[in-house]
Amino acid sequence: MRLLKERLTRVELAAAVIALQLVVQEVKEAEAASDSLFPEPGGTASDHARLLELLVARLGPENVLRPAPVADHRPEVAARWVSVTISAAATVGPSRRVPNDC
Repeated sequence: MRLLKERLTRVELAAAVIALQLVVQEVKEAEAASDSLFPEPGGTASDHARLLELLVARLGPENVLRPAPVADHRPEVAARWVSVTISAAATVGPSRRVPNDC
């Protein structure tokens, strides 16, 4: 529900709205609470994915980046940042940037 709330705050409606209806196609059971006092540091993969979804909803996909290094001896070409919404397979390959001194 928090993710839905974040996305709805960014929607601009043309007219006043009295009510909204949420239609759910699939419902999953909530996960049980942790039995340990101290959870694993760093959280689970689903915690990480949920955090990225929340950040993208709040900040936009162009502002949440991850490293996508390119095999190049020049640091300015090798260090590349892409949106977290772009798959890892799409970032593989040579850099498309052309050096200015060529």
